[in-house]
Amino acid sequence: MTGSCLHILSGQYHLLVDVQHVREVLETDGVIESHIHGCRLWRGASIAVLDLRNFLGEPDPPPPLAALVYEESETGKPVMLLFDRILGLLRCDGASFLGVPQSSGRITEYVDGITKEPATGQLLFHLKQGVLH
Repeated sequence: MTGSCLHILSGQYHLLVDVQHVREVLETDGVIESHIHGCRLWRGASIAVLDLRNFLGEPDPPPPLAALVYEESETGKPVMLLFDRILGLLRCDGASFLGVPQSSGRITEYVDGITKEPATGQLLFHLKQGVLH
């Protein structure tokens, strides 16, 4: 959890995604074809597409405004993540993260730490490695 992270908005959740795993950031401009869900061609390869808002429990989200191609390792399979928007790039210090409290919320299954955005106090959830494959 130490290093640079993209701060993204996915439904009601503010997520942190390790930059080292981001292969490409894409804009969708809110216009997205119905066939994008499931799989899509990216750089000549078919990759899985996952709408993070549905994944985290939002039943009927509006069209995504942003996407990124995420790959946990050079030998792993990339996945295209759809979400609402990118809010910024943050430097993350592992010491500032708290453990994930035990709760019935679905988000706790997919994150490994919680911290607060220094300027606003907004809770930020760090996306756990290995949950998307």
